[in-house]
Amino acid sequence: MFFKKKMTIPKQIILIGGGASISEGLSLGLKDKIRDKFVITLNFSFKHFDSIFTMFVDHDFYNGNIVKDSKDNFTIQDKEFFDLLRKQRLLVGTNTLSVIEGMKRTKSDNTIFLKSRDTYDRDIKDGLYKETLVGVAALTLSQYLMNFSGEIFILGYDWTVQVKEKLDPKNYVTHHYDVNTHYYSDEETNHRGQHFTGYYQVHDPNNFFKHYNEPNIKIYNVSLNSNISNFEKISYERMFELLDKETYNKEVRNEIRDLLTKYEIK
Repeated sequence: MFFKKKMTIPKQIILIGGGASISEGLSLGLKDKIRDKFVITLNFSFKHFDSIFTMFVDHDFYNGNIVKDSKDNFTIQDKEFFDLLRKQRLLVGTNTLSVIEGMKRTKSDNTIFLKSRDTYDRDIKDGLYKETLVGVAALTLSQYLMNFSGEIFILGYDWTVQVKEKLDPKNYVTHHYDVNTHYYSDEETNHRGQHFTGYYQVHDPNNFFKHYNEPNIKIYNVSLNSNISNFEKISYERMFELLDKETYNKEVRNEIRDLLTKYEIK
């Protein structure tokens, strides 16, 4: 046991990313099905789902969202989003270099910044793997919070890429505007990750997710079409069947805050 004092250890954790596959879950009543469950929202999904806390690794996200135009020019804007984020009950971020710089100016009381690292370790005392991919960092933290025993459902982990037939091998393109990468529209939530396929096109997800093979943890990828093949893929209907009857209240959030505070960057 990593925990010296008694605290709630979740048996199931639901991680909600931003992939387009979440649209299917929403059409099947996902919000009601996971109400009062141990949910961790990643990045912009906090706008649509209740959660114990929200995770991010991107300084640009934390400081008000960065939006893009069709020529890949980026502009910081959206003060309304900035204010909304600061009203969330608990945010957990990591210390990428850009975050550290931003933290000096904008850290709010609802936020805990954790050390991060670029090499995997199941313990988080020396840093949370991985510092540049929030979906990976959330898996690392989830395993730790459940003391390496239980079930994790990953939603919206699509690893979306452009189809090979439409790729130009002589012209690397970061954004493909004909590819639907997220479950929300550009008009609702516009940011530089929309239609961004470049990173996923040139990286093998196995290099990041191969570390998550704990004997007492079962990870379900809730998308039959995800390009991440490290975990068993299931439908939303199957996920709903597998959900237990446990519910969690705000006291769990306080426990999480207390636990993570000892790793916090001051």
